Amino acid sequence: MTLVELDPTKATARIAGDELLLDGFSERDPEVLAFVREADDAVLAVHRCLEMGARVLRLAGATLDTQLVEHRFAEMTASLERSVDELASRVDESARELLDEENGEFSGALKSWLTDVQTLLGATFDETSKRSAIAKLETVLEKARADQVTSVRRLLDPDNDESPLARWRTDIVREVRERGEAIETVLEELTTKLKLDDQRVDLMSLTAVKGFDYEDLVHEVVQRIVTPLQDVPSQVGNEAGSTGAKVGDIVVDVDPTLVRGRRPRYVVECKDRALSLKKALDELDVAIANRDADAGIMVFASADACPSPEVFQWFDRRAIVVLDKESLDPHALRLACLWARWLACREAAHDPETIDTARVAALVDEARRSLRTAAAIRGSHTRARKAVDEAGRHLDALVAEIEPTLDELAAFVAVESD
Repeated sequence: MTLVELDPTKATARIAGDELLLDGFSERDPEVLAFVREADDAVLAVHRCLEMGARVLRLAGATLDTQLVEHRFAEMTASLERSVDELASRVDESARELLDEENGEFSGALKSWLTDVQTLLGATFDETSKRSAIAKLETVLEKARADQVTSVRRLLDPDNDESPLARWRTDIVREVRERGEAIETVLEELTTKLKLDDQRVDLMSLTAVKGFDYEDLVHEVVQRIVTPLQDVPSQVGNEAGSTGAKVGDIVVDVDPTLVRGRRPRYVVECKDRALSLKKALDELDVAIANRDADAGIMVFASADACPSPEVFQWFDRRAIVVLDKESLDPHALRLACLWARWLACREAAHDPETIDTARVAALVDEARRSLRTAAAIRGSHTRARKAVDEAGRHLDALVAEIEPTLDELAAFVAVESD
C-alpha cells in the first residue's frame, strides 16, 4: 500500500488509501480539549472535530471564492456603466452637431434638398404651363376617352351588324320566340290532357255554393254514385244513433230487393283533417255500431290527411278513401261505395256462398290498382303543370326585362360625346 506523506520532514499525519493516520499527534487548543473531555468517547469526539472542521474549512473557502467573484463583477459593472455614459454623451454631442435646427449639417442638407424638390415639382405640375406633366396627361386622357367612347358606341350599337350586341339581340329574340312557341304547345297539350270529365266539372261547381262544407260535398258525391243503384243516402250527422252518439255522418241504405230480410246498410264518416290509422279505424268501429251498419267508410279531404298511402284501402269491414276537395275525382269513392255495398249484402244474406267473393275481391283489387296508377299519373300531370306555369312566369319576366334593357342601352349609346 502506498503512503502519502503530508510533511516529509515531520510525518505526524499521513494518508494511507482511504484513511488518515496520525503518529504522535497532540493538540493543545482549549476548545478542542474541552469538547473531548466532555465526550463519552474521546476517539469518536476527535473524529467529529476533524470531520466538522474539514467541512467548515471547505465551506469557508467556497464562500471566499464567491465573495471574490461578486467583488470583481461589481467592479466590471461600474466600469461598463462609466463607458456607456461616456458613449451616450459623445452620441448626444454628435447628434446636436448634425441635427441642430439652426446650424446642423444634416438639417441644412435637408432644407436645401426640399427647396430643390419644390422647385422641380412646381415646374412639372404647373397648370398654366402647356409643357407641364399635367397638361400632357390631360391631353392623353382626353384622346383615350374619345377613342373609348367611339369604340363602345360601335360595339353597343344594336343597328350595327358587326356589333356583338346586334348579334346577341337577334339570338335572344329568336330564342325567346322559339321557347315561347314551344311552351305554348306544351301548355295546350297539358290543358287537353288535364280537362276533367263532365261529372267532375259538375261536382267542382258545388264548391262555389255558399255554406257548402265538406260533409255536404261528400253527401252530394255519394248521392250521385248510389242513386242509380236504387240505394238511399241520408245525412244523419246531427242525429243521435243507437248508442246515443252522433258518430257517422252519412248512412246509405242498400236496395232491399237484393237481400231478403234485414235491409243492409253502410255508414260514411267525413274527415277534413288528419288522423292516425288507429284512430280512424277505431272511430269507424264506433260509427258502424252507432248506425247499425254492416260496413263503414271514412272519407278524407286530401291525400296528406289520409293515414294510408293508397287512395282506397280496406281493413276487414272498414275502409279508408280519399276524395280530394280540390280535384273532386269521384272514382275512388265510387269504388269504396261498391265495396261497402257488396260487404253489406254479403253480411245480410242468408246464404253468403251464393256471392262469388273471390271474383268480387279480384275486381276490387284490379280497380284499386287502376286508381293507384291514375293517382300517380295525376300527380305527374300536376307537377308538370306547375313546372310549365313556373316556366311561363320566368319567360314573361325575361321578356319583360329584355325590352326596357335594350331601350335603355339604345338611349345610352345614342348620346353624343360632349
